[in-house]
Amino acid sequence: MFTFTDRVMKIFTQTSDKPLSPELFLKYTFQVEESVCKELEDYLVTIPSVIEVFNSPNINKIVYVQEINQYVTPTFYHILVLAKQRSEKYGQVFINEGHISEFTLKELQQ
Repeated sequence: MFTFTDRVMKIFTQTSDKPLSPELFLKYTFQVEESVCKELEDYLVTIPSVIEVFNSPNINKIVYVQEINQYVTPTFYHILVLAKQRSEKYGQVFINEGHISEFTLKELQQ
């Protein structure tokens, strides 16, 4: 059985093991429960690659993260870990650019 860490690292080492070219921008969408939003936002605004953090009428929180010429794993992984640590209810986490993967944190934990 995979641990949470094993699953996250496996997903992102398989799909993002090549550095991005400088002209490429990747955009990620993260959806988390309301109880996670404030602390997640406080953390995300310290990361240079975060370009937007906002509330949507239909989804509690969406976070767009833009990486240029960097490996994807570190920022995305830290966001997942923070969401896992801060709430017992985990919303869905999506990568909306390239449709690499779609899963919930609860699924990752199993």
